[in-house]
Amino acid sequence: MTVYKRKTDFGRENVRLRLTDTKLADLTIREVKGQPVTAKCCKVLIHKIAPDGLSFLTYLRFPVSRDYKLQICLSLSGQPIQAGGQVISRKKQENLYLYDLLFVDLSSSKLALVRLLNETLIRQSPRQARIHQMYRRMSR
Repeated sequence: MTVYKRKTDFGRENVRLRLTDTKLADLTIREVKGQPVTAKCCKVLIHKIAPDGLSFLTYLRFPVSRDYKLQICLSLSGQPIQAGGQVISRKKQENLYLYDLLFVDLSSSKLALVRLLNETLIRQSPRQARIHQMYRRMSR
């Protein structure tokens, strides 16, 4: 399990959780230049996830632009998550492209997503569960 930190626009850092188990998600184009569109879904591999966005791998080549929004649907700890977002970076990785998607809107609250990520982190590293419990008690 690896945890990454990424600076946000406001100087704060968000923890990005690298998933150790393979997570597939459905991805589609939701709108282009503010106009809704219907497009086919494709499967993508979730690489990392954070409260403000995620990274995914696919064979598709999307432009890095705020002119369109993607819709991603996945399940985390048994809970369905739908999020709309914009591609903010693209890198070539062997035969695939690695994208960073910044969430623009979530089907659930950001707090609910943070809780799901925390559950996932504890499940991926059960030996560290005691540390996470201590942090939770301290933050109340």
